[in-house]
Amino acid sequence: MRTGFIGSGKVATAFGLYLKDKNQQVSGYYSRHSISADTAAACVQTETFLTLESLVQHSDWIGITTPDDQIESVVIALSQMELPPSKIFFHMSGAKSSACLYPLREKGYQCLSLHPLQTVSDGISGAVLLGRCLYTAEGDRSVEIEQYLEKLSRTVVWINAEQKPYYHAAACVASNYLYTLAQEAISLMQLAGFSETQGYEALKPLMTGTLENLSQMPARQALTGPIARGDVQTVSQHLNALSDQHA
Repeated sequence: MRTGFIGSGKVATAFGLYLKDKNQQVSGYYSRHSISADTAAACVQTETFLTLESLVQHSDWIGITTPDDQIESVVIALSQMELPPSKIFFHMSGAKSSACLYPLREKGYQCLSLHPLQTVSDGISGAVLLGRCLYTAEGDRSVEIEQYLEKLSRTVVWINAEQKPYYHAAACVASNYLYTLAQEAISLMQLAGFSETQGYEALKPLMTGTLENLSQMPARQALTGPIARGDVQTVSQHLNALSDQHA
């Protein structure tokens, strides 16, 4: 099965590399920005396609890996073309359901959303991380799709379209907000006399230790410090320090 990508950003590049590592064929990349497609194709050692039609023609699975707000326009453009039969379309948005692929489903194509529960900061490191995460799938479910996903990962969970907002919010809280909390902590360390670099290096073992605890036990059991002890005066001091920081 050959997988092609419409969109050539970090996720598309990482997923392409991951597929190749799983001995799956990657037909190539198409993007409105040809330089971006060339970069992804070079990284994955595959082809750049100059048109949507040519990418679809040479692919069995077509991944739409554009920014979320561009998915619908890509789907409309595809649905207006005379495309070969027996193609499977998927997008990799964590927030959107497969409903946005409806114009293609209406034409008889199987459609789904497929999302890796992982942070991807670049293609190469992201490919490694994509081998260590859970994937969620939502949409059409067939033997052909199940076989593809089984080759992709041993951990694929199917969810309903109505569940995607909760799922994506959970992912953002666990990942995006973690960066926010880290920066907040570093800012407080700077008020305590540390440089930004010193603050980060001092806090890093604490943060990684906390994540290790979370890997061993439920969050409620892993909680330590003044909140776990019920130390009201210390928590009050923290709140005052936070107020001073943002005054």
